[in-house]
Amino acid sequence: MSRSPVTFAQTQGARHRPALVLVSPDGPARDELRYLADPFAAFQAKPPGSLLQRKLDCLLAQRRPPAVTTSYEPFLAFVDWSQDFNPAVVDRYAARLSDVRRSAPGGALDRARDVALRSAAVDSGAIEGLYTTDRGFTKSVATQAAVWEHLAAEKGPHVKPAIEDQLRAYELVLDAVTG
Repeated sequence: MSRSPVTFAQTQGARHRPALVLVSPDGPARDELRYLADPFAAFQAKPPGSLLQRKLDCLLAQRRPPAVTTSYEPFLAFVDWSQDFNPAVVDRYAARLSDVRRSAPGGALDRARDVALRSAAVDSGAIEGLYTTDRGFTKSVATQAAVWEHLAAEKGPHVKPAIEDQLRAYELVLDAVTG
């Protein structure tokens, strides 16, 4: 897990509950689903070392593992999330984005958006269990490296269409949001 999801989790507090699936060697019927309650609360903003080392340090400092629950707790209703909404934060980031757009070389933001969308499309299929991936595969597809289609074909005939379907879905959502 990289710093971005951890940072996001820290900003969400109790609203963010990562799910863990404990895969049983006895088959899917014996798999266990568990939810971690606030697992990154004790992380510092920018602690040194690897994420694994930081987590181990955190757990050792607490002398206890993060709380785990097997019961599902639904996310807060949208209306409850709005209580913490601060429009000044949105305005600040909108202003920063405008500054970046003005100063970015032609096409750089479109390219960055395309790489981000393609990365998300690849990783979404992997998360859904449609295929396996690694950083090299994700980067090859995201940057449209010359061999990405060959790498996808090696994973199976369903992989390229699955990535393309997911990408079209992301683009549809993006078009709906941006008009």
